[in-house]
Amino acid sequence: MPPLLRHLDAQELTGAAGGNPWQLDDTIQAGAPGEISELATACHEAGNCLTDANDEFETAKKRFEAAWDRYS
Repeated sequence: MPPLLRHLDAQELTGAAGGNPWQLDDTIQAGAPGEISELATACHEAGNCLTDANDEFETAKKRFEAAWDRYS
């Protein structure tokens, strides 16, 4: 349930935010902490894998560019 606001309109705020942050908070608060923690860990690890893959790609790209001079 949205808090009671004196000088702001809750519907206007949720519309501007693109969604109801209080509903999102309620959903998170109702969740299982262990599941949320596992999901957060999985997302974090996936991000690390993407970073590693991107670094490897950039290294390979630089080696390719250094080995192939199309203007010679």
